[in-house]
Amino acid sequence: MGENFKGFMKRSTNIEVLPMLFWNAARKVTIGGFEKIIFDIQCANLEAYDWIKNIPPKFWADAYFLGSRYSHLTSNMAESFNAWILSAREKPIITICEEIRIQLMTRFEEKRELGNTWSGMLVPKPQELLDTRKMTARFLHKVIFTMDTFFEIHYLGKKYAVNLMQWTCICRKWQLSGISCAHAIAAINHMHMDPTLYCLKYFTVEYFRRAFETPFAPVPDDIELTGIYNRTVLPPRTTRFPGRLKKQRRISETEHPITRPLKCKRCDAEGHNRRTCKEPI
Repeated sequence: MGENFKGFMKRSTNIEVLPMLFWNAARKVTIGGFEKIIFDIQCANLEAYDWIKNIPPKFWADAYFLGSRYSHLTSNMAESFNAWILSAREKPIITICEEIRIQLMTRFEEKRELGNTWSGMLVPKPQELLDTRKMTARFLHKVIFTMDTFFEIHYLGKKYAVNLMQWTCICRKWQLSGISCAHAIAAINHMHMDPTLYCLKYFTVEYFRRAFETPFAPVPDDIELTGIYNRTVLPPRTTRFPGRLKKQRRISETEHPITRPLKCKRCDAEGHNRRTCKEPI
């Protein structure tokens, strides 16, 4: 959606500012912060504001997302997989399946070996994020225990409500990322407990190893088949269309292709090239 927005606003005078505001709005974890950025977009460009308002924020903004994003905001996984199998895509279907199987089998083995090298409880990236939030929690000195598992954290003139039983904080970073936020860590430290235990199990080394423990059955090159002797297997009938085969991804109807404007190398002005430049030297 971010690339679509950038392509839609390519002719705008605020082309540098609007994409930055869009991503700021998408990453805001509170509704108040989100609405403030949307108001800034409205002041900067009404056309961009109307384009954004037509798409429900629950599909692209953290502030309105009900579940956990596990610290991911984009959907680049499909494009990454598409690039990963690039060499196999142009081959026959059986060859495609075989090459993807070998790639997956190799990748699973690499991930299993990588998981065996970790000795901590969390995988490296979530552990780094947790350590960063632990450093921030060191400055949250005013922790008030209200009742049961409820805490009130005071920091820089603001108050944050934390519920250790439901794993929630008013800042919503804990709910969205699945990793304890700085306010929750301050409350957990107040209870003399381990903040690692308050992170989602999907970030643990144990679950990483379980994700890649499924073995791949070896497939021999020659498979003995019965009942096919004296039969000729012909390839399926196909129709080849004129022209060269397309290799690039098809652009959807709602996606606007990003094109660079013409820029003259002679006078550095946009709208024409060096050959058609009429500026005096």
